[in-house]
Amino acid sequence: MAKQNKGEAKVSVIMLTFNSVSKLGGFFDRVLAGLSNIQYDKNICIIFVDNNSCDDTVSHLNRWIKGKSFMHNARILQLDRNYGWAGGNNRGALICKDADYLVFLNDDVIVKPDTITKLVNCLESDSSIGAAQPLIINADGSINCGFDLGLGGFACPKMLRRFQRVSNTIDIFYAMGSALITRADLFFKLGMFDEDYFYWYDDVDYCWRVRLAGYRVVCLPDAEVYHYGSATLGRSNPVLNYYWVRNNLYFCSKNYTLKYLILTTPIRLGEILVGGLGHNLLSKDILGIKHLARGFIDGVKGLSLFLSKRSWLRKSRSKVEIAKLFNPYVDVEMLLGWLSRGLNRLEGED
Repeated sequence: MAKQNKGEAKVSVIMLTFNSVSKLGGFFDRVLAGLSNIQYDKNICIIFVDNNSCDDTVSHLNRWIKGKSFMHNARILQLDRNYGWAGGNNRGALICKDADYLVFLNDDVIVKPDTITKLVNCLESDSSIGAAQPLIINADGSINCGFDLGLGGFACPKMLRRFQRVSNTIDIFYAMGSALITRADLFFKLGMFDEDYFYWYDDVDYCWRVRLAGYRVVCLPDAEVYHYGSATLGRSNPVLNYYWVRNNLYFCSKNYTLKYLILTTPIRLGEILVGGLGHNLLSKDILGIKHLARGFIDGVKGLSLFLSKRSWLRKSRSKVEIAKLFNPYVDVEMLLGWLSRGLNRLEGED
């Protein structure tokens, strides 16, 4: 039974913003309203880290903070350029080193009033948990409770149906960075987020290190947030193809043992060909194919950088324990899903 947190634990909420007003409109005000309604004691601060927005986001935040008398514990860190998701969040975390817990929220996430308290209570009551996420309710009605990782290094979300009710924590491979809580001392000990990813896979990489350090990563279904989703680049932006391929190659070359890197390469290439190239060819998305190819080329070019970061593997868990991190059903499910959608598209064209 989780003990009730009375505010003794110091919590820092870090929200990364980037042109939030122009890309989210009125939804961003709902995000801010959610922060206003957080039910946690006074031992909490909110840090807005702005990744050099070129719209009215910073002045909008200033007006909002000044208009809330109880927001004396909120501040804005305005960056001189866009440091990406990992870089922006790292800079926000560095001014919160005295915190017990760090909560990372994207600017398109609405938190329920009791979400932060429930997440903190979860980690306070179980020292084996290093990172966690709430249940994430997406704009399309789908419910995300974390991700599993396939052999090829691609992730598949754990989805719940609306009528399902799960009260206990669910062990997952990685917690979604859009709403993630972690122990502050662990975050700095593990080297924070890897900024070389810039966008995407930063949360996957961090949770991999959390698990190799001997901690669990979980979803707490009893805590909820609402997620707009893909607000920065958009759900169908071809640039996503670039980061999807490039950062997968980066992640695997950095984190897989040499044995598993070699063994899983055919799976990885097959998934890129089927899920990436095949999908874009059927969609006749020339721009998507170009970004996919550029991501693959840049990924190969950058392998030396990420291979140089492998020294920590020698100090981590054994190869047997690393193998247990993978879920091969993810690879099967993704490949079958891609093939099914491709056949349906071909039948539709006939």
